[in-house]
This record gives sequence, structure tokens and C-alpha cells, in this order.
Amino acid sequence: MSLYTTGTITGALNATTITGNGTKWSDAKLGITNGSVLFVSSNAGVDGVYQIKRVISDTSIELVQPIYKAFTNSKYSILVAESASTAAWSNQLAATLGYYQAQMDGWQQIMTGTGDVALTAPDGTKVTIKSFTALDKNKADLGVNSVPTFGNVVLQREAVSNTVGAGGIVHSQMWFKGSLIGQARLYHEFRGDGFRWTTLSNEAGGKGSYLGLREDGYIVLPGLTSLNGLDSRIIATGQCSSVNSSWDNAKLTVEGSNLDGGFLSLVSGRGRSPSGYSGNIIYGVLGRNDDTWPNPAIAVAMNDRGETSLFWNFKHARSSDLNLAVTGAELTVGNSAGGSIKAVQWAGTSDERLKRDIIDNDGSDSFNNIMALNFTSFIYKADDKKRIRRGIIAQQAKEIDSDYVKLIEFGQDCEFDSYVIDNNPIVMDLIGTVQVLNTKIKEQDIKINEQEKRLLALEKMKDSMDE
Repeated sequence: MSLYTTGTITGALNATTITGNGTKWSDAKLGITNGSVLFVSSNAGVDGVYQIKRVISDTSIELVQPIYKAFTNSKYSILVAESASTAAWSNQLAATLGYYQAQMDGWQQIMTGTGDVALTAPDGTKVTIKSFTALDKNKADLGVNSVPTFGNVVLQREAVSNTVGAGGIVHSQMWFKGSLIGQARLYHEFRGDGFRWTTLSNEAGGKGSYLGLREDGYIVLPGLTSLNGLDSRIIATGQCSSVNSSWDNAKLTVEGSNLDGGFLSLVSGRGRSPSGYSGNIIYGVLGRNDDTWPNPAIAVAMNDRGETSLFWNFKHARSSDLNLAVTGAELTVGNSAGGSIKAVQWAGTSDERLKRDIIDNDGSDSFNNIMALNFTSFIYKADDKKRIRRGIIAQQAKEIDSDYVKLIEFGQDCEFDSYVIDNNPIVMDLIGTVQVLNTKIKEQDIKINEQEKRLLALEKMKDSMDE
């Protein structure tokens, strides 16, 4: 004797048919036949006892007597062995043996056959399983268009030409309530630039970011950042005890070789104005034909083609001096043979080959400007010692000549920007002032000489009259 209790049942008052949910009543192996007893259950106990007239389907049974108390999605049990006749038992046994034989045939096909094999699970669910032969074949070769799926991971190899398309694709998908919300893909592809790429993508909502590695070593990172020719790199943690030991422990090293007077760009940056003009700055290494040591250099380019460039070239001089070259001008700072520090300071460019419209100037404008400057004494607000200083005020000098003053911008963190005196134009005007004063002195000397001559003549006349 046994009970069948799978699923729930629903029946209307005075009806003679019940409906099942999650039931398999027509399965002959279960032994549910005409005359089987059905018990309807609730939390209070047994709500009804009925005799089965016939099994209509997996989810429908006709009863002998009408339902005298309605029930919905109720628990139930069917006593299957009590009422089974010899004929019914024989049918049940035959169905059970047939099911087992089908299972054995299916597993035989799985182990020795090819392709897919359909099986019926004990609960009646239909399942399809690949044969061992098919699994072994897919292990060695996924095939041209086969797409085996493991959970949310899909392995795929597509047929592509040797010039365009993608293959060897691995998908990792994320689903929520039946909808795809994001995926990551790793694939190999031929792009329109003629190169093979290995690409890793992170995609959602029709958009994605892509990391690409080209066959020649060119790397594209998300955000359109690119690195090219990474021959080596060093990644380390911690700090170095000295500058000399820091090179081998650098966080990132980009190297190039075979420099022969050319410029190797290592790190570059670019910015564009709203109107489209670009400014580029590049840090790199400048090869030297006259020396074995290449020079670190900073280049500034004012357009995409590298034109209108300005170079800061840090020379590695054999004398251990540091030489800074900027488009023709040079600054050298270092140790001389005697151990003293020497420096050459940049000055205003005075080469006449760089000038035009050169005419003589009488210096009167310079004289007037210098004479208009108000020489003052003052104390700096930040000077705790309150020392009296002497000089001119930048704002007043700016009113006389704007070239006398420069504005030093300290940024938003400072209370205000500061004006400073530019000594170079003032010194030039002082030269003009000295020349004007020299001219005036010469004129006064001539007048004094003339007066002295007249005075001598008058003295001689007086002496003659006295005689």
C-alpha cells in the first residue's frame, strides 16, 4: 500500500471532476486506477473522501460521487495499492519495467552513441543530454559555430575571414528577472586597420568600454588612452632608500632603443579648446649624434601634426653640468672644476637679427617715465621685524608704463594675485634716462663755458677802466 501526494488539487461544489497542479496522474507506473480512494486534506484534517471513477489526464480526474465541500489548491493523497486489481497491478508493473528499459536504452545511447539523447526524469520532465562521444568531440574542437553554454558563460568560435570579424568569443552574462543587464566579453578579432586584436569588453545598455591588445604590442585602454611599444615595465611596492636605487624599483617604466639623433615620445598629453585648437605636451628622450648619452626632453606642440614645437632639452654633459636648452637659448648650472657653482641667467634677447624697425631714440620718453616714478619707503605687512624698505609701488608704475609690471597669479587658494616689478624694461629706461641727463649736462657745460668767457671779458674791461 502506498500514497500519491504530489501537487495540489482544486474542486468546485457538486462537481464530479477535480483539477491538479503539479500532478502526473496518468503515469501508469503510479498505479492510480478506477476505484482508487482520494482523500482531501486541510489544516483541520480530512475534509473529504472520494472514489476515483477514471483518470482523464495528468491534471484531471473524474470522481464517482459529486464534491460535497469545495476546495482550492488543497493537499491530498491517493491510496493506490489498496484498490489495485491483478490487471491494474500488471499494467503498473509493465509501465514501470518499460520506464526502466527506456532509461537503460537512453544511458546506453549516452555512453556509446552520438549526438543528443532525450530522457524522461522520474517527475516526468523531458531532458536532453549530449552523448559522451559528442562531449569528447566538443572538448577537442568546439566546431565552427557551436555555442556550448555553462550557466551564464558562453564559449563560441565563429567562422571569420582572415581580414575582418571576431572569433574565440567568451561571454560572461549577468541576468535579472529574465533580462540581460550586462556582459563581459573576451574575443579575438581582425579590425579594419589590418591588425589582429585581443579585446576585453565590459558592456551594458548598448554601451561598453574596451581594452585592446594589438599584435604588435599597441595597447588601447578604456577612455581612449593608448600605449605603444612597451618593451618592458617594472612594477614594485614600497619606497626606495636613495635616488640611485629608485630606477629598478620604478612603478612604471617605458623603454625605447636604437636612438640615432631622433626623438622618442614616451608619455604624451593633449587638450583641446572649445573651438578645436589643440595643445600637446610630450615627455621623451632625444638622441644625440655627438654623444653616447641621450637627453631627456620635454616638447610642446601647438597642433596635431607636431608643428610650432618648443623643446626643453636637459643635456647630460660630461662635465657633470646640467645644461637646459630652449629653442636656441641655454642655461648651464653645475659644478666647475674648482667646486664653485656657476650659472648663466637668461636675459632679454638683444640680437639685432631678431628685430625690425630699428631707429635711434632720444630717450625722452624713458626720462619722463623714470622721473614720474614716485620713490617711496615702506614696510612689508609680512615683515615681523618692521624693517623700512625703499622702492617703487607696482600699481603706480603700471599706470606709467604697463611693461614695468607683471601679474603673478597664485590661483584660487590665494587671497589675491600679486604685481611684481619687471626690472628689465626699467633698466633699459634708466639707460635712456642717463643718456638724456648726459646730454643735458653737456649742454650745461657749454653754457657754463660761455658764461665763464663772458665773465673773463667783463673782468678785463673793468680792469681797463680802473686804470
